Amino acid sequence: KKTRRYLEEAGVEFEFTYLDLLQGDERAEALGVVKQWNPAGTFPTTVIDGETCVTGFQPDELRELLGL
Repeated sequence: KKTRRYLEEAGVEFEFTYLDLLQGDERAEALGVVKQWNPAGTFPTTVIDGETCVTGFQPDELRELLGL
């Protein structure tokens, strides 16, 4: 929730998926994508421009990577 709120307040456009609301194959596929970026599968997993991954709530790192 903190990462989502931080990005919203900063005016950053992003896609957000509630994995706990997904079921079956859709959930398995989404978890597979998360684990490609973050093998530990922890949340939040934030992928920036398909190039960089930030795990957990890291406002300083997000600010730097997003140029905020």
